[in-house]
Amino acid sequence: MLVPWGAARMVSSARPEVGLSTATVGNSTGTWSLPLTRADGSPLQCAHTRGSAAEFTAWDCQGVEVSSIVAEKPENADRALRRAMRAVTFVGVSPETAPVVTQDLGERGEIAAASMALTSPVGKKQSASPVVAFQLRPKEGEHAGSVLTVVLHRSSDEGKTRDAAAAVWQTLAGVEPQGEMRKNVEVTGA
Repeated sequence: MLVPWGAARMVSSARPEVGLSTATVGNSTGTWSLPLTRADGSPLQCAHTRGSAAEFTAWDCQGVEVSSIVAEKPENADRALRRAMRAVTFVGVSPETAPVVTQDLGERGEIAAASMALTSPVGKKQSASPVVAFQLRPKEGEHAGSVLTVVLHRSSDEGKTRDAAAAVWQTLAGVEPQGEMRKNVEVTGA
Protein backbone atom coordinates (compact mmCIF):
# COMPACT_ATOMS: atom_id res chain seq x y z
CA MET A 1 0.00 0.00 0.00
CA LEU A 2 1.41 3.36 -1.00
CA VAL A 3 0.98 6.23 1.45
CA PRO A 4 1.61 9.82 0.34
CA TRP A 5 4.82 11.23 1.86
CA GLY A 6 3.00 13.85 3.99
CA ALA A 7 0.62 11.24 5.40
CA ALA A 8 3.50 8.88 6.20
CA ARG A 9 5.31 11.71 7.97
CA MET A 10 2.25 12.53 10.08
CA VAL A 11 1.72 8.86 10.99
CA SER A 12 5.37 8.40 11.99
CA SER A 13 5.46 11.64 13.96
CA ALA A 14 2.49 10.55 16.06
CA ARG A 15 4.40 7.58 17.50
CA PRO A 16 6.27 8.61 20.64
CA GLU A 17 9.58 7.07 21.60
CA VAL A 18 9.34 4.47 24.37
CA GLY A 19 9.32 5.67 27.98
CA LEU A 20 8.26 8.74 29.85
CA SER A 21 10.50 11.47 31.19
CA THR A 22 10.21 15.07 32.33
CA ALA A 23 9.19 17.15 29.34
CA THR A 24 11.34 20.18 28.57
CA VAL A 25 10.71 23.19 26.37
CA GLY A 26 13.35 25.22 24.61
CA ASN A 27 15.71 24.71 21.72
CA SER A 28 17.10 21.39 20.54
CA THR A 29 20.68 22.34 21.48
CA GLY A 30 19.76 22.75 25.14
CA THR A 31 21.17 26.28 25.46
CA TRP A 32 17.73 27.43 26.60
CA SER A 33 15.78 24.56 28.08
CA LEU A 34 13.20 24.51 30.88
CA PRO A 35 11.64 21.41 32.50
CA LEU A 36 7.83 21.54 32.57
CA THR A 37 6.43 21.46 36.09
CA ARG A 38 2.94 21.66 37.53
CA ALA A 39 1.85 24.18 40.15
CA ASP A 40 2.58 21.60 42.88
CA GLY A 41 6.18 21.29 41.63
CA SER A 42 5.77 17.82 40.13
CA PRO A 43 7.25 17.32 36.65
CA LEU A 44 5.06 16.82 33.59
CA GLN A 45 5.92 13.30 32.42
CA CYS A 46 5.68 12.80 28.66
CA ALA A 47 7.16 10.74 25.82
CA HIS A 48 9.72 12.44 23.59
CA THR A 49 8.54 12.43 19.97
CA ARG A 50 9.67 13.65 16.58
CA GLY A 51 6.75 16.11 16.41
CA SER A 52 5.08 17.85 13.51
CA ALA A 53 7.93 20.19 12.59
CA ALA A 54 11.55 19.07 12.42
CA GLU A 55 13.11 22.17 13.99
CA PHE A 56 10.92 21.94 17.10
CA THR A 57 11.50 20.01 20.31
CA ALA A 58 8.37 17.89 20.81
CA TRP A 59 6.70 15.77 23.48
CA ASP A 60 3.57 13.61 23.53
CA CYS A 61 1.83 14.40 26.82
CA GLN A 62 -1.13 12.00 26.99
CA GLY A 63 -2.09 12.71 23.39
CA VAL A 64 -1.30 16.43 23.47
CA GLU A 65 1.69 17.38 21.32
CA VAL A 66 3.80 20.00 23.13
CA SER A 67 6.24 21.55 20.64
CA SER A 68 8.72 24.32 21.35
CA ILE A 69 11.22 26.48 19.53
CA VAL A 70 13.48 29.43 20.32
CA ALA A 71 13.70 32.41 17.97
CA GLU A 72 16.75 34.62 18.43
CA LYS A 73 15.71 38.28 18.49
CA PRO A 74 12.75 38.14 16.07
CA GLU A 75 11.67 41.38 14.36
CA ASN A 76 8.04 40.81 15.35
CA ALA A 77 7.39 38.48 18.31
CA ASP A 78 3.64 38.21 17.65
CA ARG A 79 4.32 37.09 14.09
CA ALA A 80 6.91 34.57 15.36
CA LEU A 81 4.28 33.12 17.71
CA ARG A 82 1.72 32.70 14.91
CA ARG A 83 4.37 31.24 12.58
CA ALA A 84 5.18 28.61 15.20
CA MET A 85 1.47 27.74 15.41
CA ARG A 86 1.30 27.43 11.62
CA ALA A 87 4.47 25.31 11.48
CA VAL A 88 3.13 22.61 13.78
CA THR A 89 -0.53 22.64 12.70
CA PHE A 90 -0.07 23.16 8.93
CA VAL A 91 -2.95 25.67 9.07
CA GLY A 92 -2.87 29.36 8.20
CA VAL A 93 -2.88 31.56 11.30
CA SER A 94 -3.68 35.28 11.22
CA PRO A 95 -4.21 38.04 13.80
CA GLU A 96 -7.96 37.48 13.29
CA THR A 97 -7.94 33.69 13.83
CA ALA A 98 -5.43 33.75 16.71
CA PRO A 99 -5.22 37.16 18.42
CA VAL A 100 -2.21 37.56 20.69
CA VAL A 101 -2.66 38.70 24.30
CA THR A 102 0.19 39.54 26.68
CA GLN A 103 0.77 39.68 30.42
CA ASP A 104 3.60 41.56 32.11
CA LEU A 105 5.91 39.43 34.27
CA GLY A 106 7.85 42.32 35.77
CA GLU A 107 11.63 41.85 35.62
CA ARG A 108 11.21 38.49 33.87
CA GLY A 109 9.68 40.22 30.82
CA GLU A 110 6.29 39.29 29.45
CA ILE A 111 4.38 36.26 28.30
CA ALA A 112 2.18 36.18 25.22
CA ALA A 113 -0.48 33.68 24.21
CA ALA A 114 -2.79 32.92 21.31
CA SER A 115 -5.36 30.20 20.79
CA MET A 116 -7.71 28.89 18.16
CA ALA A 117 -9.78 25.80 17.45
CA LEU A 118 -9.04 23.49 14.56
CA THR A 119 -12.12 21.77 13.19
CA SER A 120 -12.19 18.67 11.08
CA PRO A 121 -15.01 16.40 9.92
CA VAL A 122 -15.46 13.16 11.85
CA GLY A 123 -18.20 11.18 10.17
CA LYS A 124 -21.19 13.51 9.95
CA LYS A 125 -20.00 15.72 12.83
CA GLN A 126 -17.33 18.38 13.21
CA SER A 127 -14.56 17.68 15.71
CA ALA A 128 -12.73 20.62 17.30
CA SER A 129 -9.32 20.48 18.88
CA PRO A 130 -7.78 23.42 20.71
CA VAL A 131 -4.44 24.90 19.69
CA VAL A 132 -2.79 27.04 22.36
CA ALA A 133 0.56 28.81 22.08
CA PHE A 134 2.59 30.57 24.77
CA GLN A 135 5.68 32.70 24.26
CA LEU A 136 8.13 33.85 26.92
CA ARG A 137 9.74 37.21 26.07
CA PRO A 138 12.57 37.96 28.54
CA LYS A 139 13.63 41.59 29.00
CA GLU A 140 16.87 40.88 30.84
CA GLY A 141 19.58 38.23 31.07
CA GLU A 142 21.21 36.00 28.52
CA HIS A 143 17.97 35.39 26.57
CA ALA A 144 16.83 39.04 26.42
CA GLY A 145 15.30 39.82 23.04
CA SER A 146 14.85 36.15 22.12
CA VAL A 147 11.55 34.30 22.47
CA LEU A 148 10.67 30.78 23.62
CA THR A 149 7.45 29.62 21.95
CA VAL A 150 5.47 26.53 23.01
CA VAL A 151 2.54 25.21 20.97
CA LEU A 152 0.06 22.63 22.30
CA HIS A 153 -2.19 20.75 19.86
CA ARG A 154 -3.45 17.44 18.44
CA SER A 155 -5.90 16.53 21.19
CA SER A 156 -9.67 16.95 21.15
CA ASP A 157 -9.63 16.31 24.91
CA GLU A 158 -9.74 19.80 26.45
CA GLY A 159 -8.95 18.37 29.90
CA LYS A 160 -5.63 16.90 28.73
CA THR A 161 -4.80 20.07 26.80
CA ARG A 162 -5.72 22.14 29.88
CA ASP A 163 -3.35 20.05 32.10
CA ALA A 164 -0.46 20.49 29.66
CA ALA A 165 -1.25 24.22 29.19
CA ALA A 166 -1.25 24.74 32.96
CA ALA A 167 2.20 23.13 33.24
CA VAL A 168 3.57 25.26 30.39
CA TRP A 169 2.08 28.39 31.99
CA GLN A 170 3.53 27.49 35.41
CA THR A 171 6.98 26.93 33.90
CA LEU A 172 7.06 30.06 31.74
CA ALA A 173 5.13 32.55 33.88
CA GLY A 174 4.96 31.21 37.45
CA VAL A 175 2.14 33.66 38.30
CA GLU A 176 -1.65 33.63 38.06
CA PRO A 177 -2.99 34.41 34.58
CA GLN A 178 -4.87 37.71 34.39
CA GLY A 179 -7.82 38.86 32.23
CA GLU A 180 -7.86 37.55 28.67
CA MET A 181 -4.80 35.40 29.38
CA ARG A 182 -6.91 33.14 31.63
CA LYS A 183 -8.90 31.93 28.58
CA ASN A 184 -5.69 30.60 27.00
CA VAL A 185 -4.40 28.89 30.14
CA GLU A 186 -7.76 27.31 30.92
CA VAL A 187 -8.21 26.29 27.24
CA THR A 188 -11.69 27.78 27.04
CA GLY A 189 -13.23 29.56 24.12
CA ALA A 190 -10.40 28.55 21.81
